[in-house]
Amino acid sequence: MAEPTLTDVLNAIADMGRHFTGKLDSNSERLDRLERDLRDFKNEMTTFKSEMQTFQEVQKERHVELRTELKVVSARLDEQRQTINAMIPTRIAAVPPAAE
Repeated sequence: MAEPTLTDVLNAIADMGRHFTGKLDSNSERLDRLERDLRDFKNEMTTFKSEMQTFQEVQKERHVELRTELKVVSARLDEQRQTINAMIPTRIAAVPPAAE
C-alpha cells in the first residue's frame, strides 16, 4: 500500500469538513425547531394560565352564588320545620281521646 500524498490527506480533511458541516447544519436546524417549539409551548402555557385564572374566578363567583342559594334553602326549610313543629301539638290536641 502506498503512502498517502499530501493531496490525499487534504482531500480527506475536506471530506471530513463537509461531513461535519452537514451535521452541524442539521443540528442547527433541529435546535431552531426546538427553540420555536419551546416558544410556542411557552405562549400556549401563558394562554392556558390566563384561561385557568378566568375559570377560577368564575368558579369562585359560582361558589358564592351556590352558598347564598343554599342559605336561602336552609332558611326556608327552617321555616317549614318551625311551622310543622308548631302544628303538631295542635293536631294532637284536636284528636279525641277515644281515637287514641
